[in-house]
Amino acid sequence: MDAEQQALEIARKMNEEATARVGEMITRQSEQEQTVTPEQAEYNKKVWMETGEPFTFRDGKTYYVQPSALSDAFEIMSILSKINVSLVIANFMPTGDEEKDKERIDNVYRIMELAFKQYGLTREYIDQNVDVVMASRIIEAVAGMNGLLKV
Repeated sequence: MDAEQQALEIARKMNEEATARVGEMITRQSEQEQTVTPEQAEYNKKVWMETGEPFTFRDGKTYYVQPSALSDAFEIMSILSKINVSLVIANFMPTGDEEKDKERIDNVYRIMELAFKQYGLTREYIDQNVDVVMASRIIEAVAGMNGLLKV
């Protein structure tokens, strides 16, 4: 394991520990003051601690979708309005308009690049290691993590 992977692993473990502490705090607070559903508590932990949603790619490596920077969130909003989110494979079907077809495909890859921006994943890597079902889950996670619940 190289130094960068070790650093990522240490950071991941520290985030998990911090998330557990925050989860306990949220649980105590919810019992004392208000009712928070387990789903809300989990979402709050992920957003607050920016641990994100884990995705294990076809090559066995795990990456996390985290809340995006504002500039990226605006781009994500724009992309979500231009692609078919519920049926990702439909974005790859030809419609007879090559320019629009290329734009839709590029948008699907771009949202994946933005989802994993902190890792610097390339379009080629994503193409080889993400399947259609996972792509749909990633897009939903990006939208949900950033409060862009178009899906």
